[in-house]
Amino acid sequence: MFARLGNRWLLRLLVAGALLLPAAGDPVAGTGARGDEASQTTRTTYELLNRVKHEAGRNPDDQALALARVAWSGEYTDPAITAAARRELVVSGKNSMRTLRDAVHWVDPLYSADVAATLVQTMSHVDSGQPENYLPGLEELIWFGSVDAKRIAILEITRFRFGPALMTIMDAGHFHPELLETVVWSLGAYGNDRARHFLGKVMRESDDERRRLAARALAQIGRRAKLTLRDAALGDEANLRHEAIRALLPVTDPDDLTALYEFLSRFADDDARVVQRVRDRIGELEEYLDVLAPLPAGDSSGR
Repeated sequence: MFARLGNRWLLRLLVAGALLLPAAGDPVAGTGARGDEASQTTRTTYELLNRVKHEAGRNPDDQALALARVAWSGEYTDPAITAAARRELVVSGKNSMRTLRDAVHWVDPLYSADVAATLVQTMSHVDSGQPENYLPGLEELIWFGSVDAKRIAILEITRFRFGPALMTIMDAGHFHPELLETVVWSLGAYGNDRARHFLGKVMRESDDERRRLAARALAQIGRRAKLTLRDAALGDEANLRHEAIRALLPVTDPDDLTALYEFLSRFADDDARVVQRVRDRIGELEEYLDVLAPLPAGDSSGR
């Protein structure tokens, strides 16, 4: 499931990126009358954009805002012009960041996913450092963008594990159930155990698939998140108990033995495969403890 989420993200960005590239039959490669006509269209487009930037003045922020309004205000409907404006924003790198951060507050929500994709692509044209408006801009897209914009922003901001956005991501999952799988993946990748209560709630209240994702995310996070898994693994609801114990077993250590013993004593009649996996893990952990046990006094044989 997580891999599918990543593939969907990559596909979305590639589609958005295609809007920023010359179309097939671009005048650079065109020949004959059609090529000449396309070349004239391109020249006209860039003459328009140069005029827009000139009228905005020399300030890069003002020029970026003028380009953004060409791209998303709705005043220009020719896709060649709006795509060229987006491309100019992308290659401007840092100079576009403030404008792209602010754009979500004035564009029609229909365009906010395009803003999100443009912001992500613009980061690839930043030579060094991290622009101060990049991660806050992504967080604001999670707050105010469309569902598609939120998804793009969540997946990108997770790469940086931007701490201030953790609660924002959880809120997105709460208010937009269609984002829940993306949010659960993100929280697992963040690795912050402050997400344990949210993920525990997902486990208790969701269908089996989302429950499984939440359990795996808790196991991925570890630390105090394991306690949430332990509690679920010893709970009364069989399906929840089994998902929790399956996710918990690979990350158990000797400190979890007491919980595993309790599972066997209380639920020995559960699914035989689950019970056997618990027994096998107990055996592995006990063997590990035996290896670590100190030799008896006076025994220097190493056996």
